[in-house]
Amino acid sequence: IGNEDFMQVFSHEEIGVTVVNTYIRFLYDKLMRPNGLDVSFGFLAPTTVNLGLILSRPDTVTEYVLRILMDNKDAEKLFFIPFNTGGHWLLLAINPIREIVYYLDSLGNDWTTYPDMKVLIDTVLQAF
Repeated sequence: IGNEDFMQVFSHEEIGVTVVNTYIRFLYDKLMRPNGLDVSFGFLAPTTVNLGLILSRPDTVTEYVLRILMDNKDAEKLFFIPFNTGGHWLLLAINPIREIVYYLDSLGNDWTTYPDMKVLIDTVLQAF
């Protein structure tokens, strides 16, 4: 993480994927692994699941998400997906076994604001 990444946080600018990845790593190393929570929760890479890639390479994103879920199909996990809509981050939390998707958006937008994201999740859950 570089100085520009710190400045994004401290000056309340839009944060980049480096900051999000660093926070995920911090949560995993300091909270999840030491407390055994890594068997119940997982993160997907925000560099791979974002609106730009969904629009340009939807099959690549679908295959990635499905592979992660299938690799963990025997464990009931809640997967967190930080999702960049192109200027705004939101969070999806998916329990594929129960077919539950939580949509958390600090701007209060409805999930229908991002139909391509919904198509991705619906496709993945149907394939799962």
